[in-house]
Amino acid sequence: MYQYKVTNEIENQANKVLSTNSKNSTDDLISKLKEINDTFSTKDSIKLPESPNFTYLDNVEINNEKIKEDAITQLEDYKNTSINNINKNYETSKNELNSNIETLKNTASDQKESAKEDFNTLRENASNDALKRGLARSSIVINTLDAFNNKEIETYNQIDKELSDNINAINFELSALNSSYQEALNDFDIEYASKLSEKISSVTEKLKEEQEKVIQYNNEIAEKEAEFNKNLAELEKDIADSNWDKEVDALELYGKYGALVVDKYKSNKMYDTALNYFSGYSKEEALDVLENNSEFKTLLGETNYNKLIENFKK
Repeated sequence: MYQYKVTNEIENQANKVLSTNSKNSTDDLISKLKEINDTFSTKDSIKLPESPNFTYLDNVEINNEKIKEDAITQLEDYKNTSINNINKNYETSKNELNSNIETLKNTASDQKESAKEDFNTLRENASNDALKRGLARSSIVINTLDAFNNKEIETYNQIDKELSDNINAINFELSALNSSYQEALNDFDIEYASKLSEKISSVTEKLKEEQEKVIQYNNEIAEKEAEFNKNLAELEKDIADSNWDKEVDALELYGKYGALVVDKYKSNKMYDTALNYFSGYSKEEALDVLENNSEFKTLLGETNYNKLIENFKK
């Protein structure tokens, strides 16, 4: 026998029609939401947030390595400038002393050249004078010339000695300068280490103070949240035990539990009621109904409405 097979498309359309008929309208849900809202509201009640805002602060992290890195970065300009100044002063003084040595050498060379010219002139004058007097080969002339030669050598030696003494004095200054330079670098290292330690300690101390404040604040929020959840649980139990959702005295509840607790209970109950109602729908059907009926958003409140939308989008 031939068996007629219904296509998937026709089957889906049929199921949708049946589903729509079984849930003819959302009037029942809207009515329930209004009833809950009316039950847990008073004429004089102020509209409060649907949910208390228990916002915790992020913990303040104390990362010693990060603190040290930041401190080094902050002191980088100070360190570079200080070391550059030490190096600059050292190089300037060293170059000046080395320049003095070159000046002394040039001066000694000039002195020797001048002495050489002076003694050549003296020797020439003595020889000419001896020739005029016919004493060119006399022992007197020879002794005179030898005296000039010895004096010239003595002058050169004196110039060399003075040059050597002056260079030795400058080399001593260069040695002292180098010691002062190394000492300045060492002193700066100590000063820099002290500044770095102070900055690290200062930042760490401030972070510890902030950390304590955050811990204290979060503890206070945790206490408030715990108290809130405790009151909410008590309210839910009282209502469940006494069937107060039929006979509830809103003013009594607000007075006993506070507006935030009652409003949170009301918000939860309205959300659960809506979620339970739409559990028989497909996700697509639930979203279609919710997004095309603005009354749901008004009754549920923006937070619950968005939460419900997101639930069916998963």
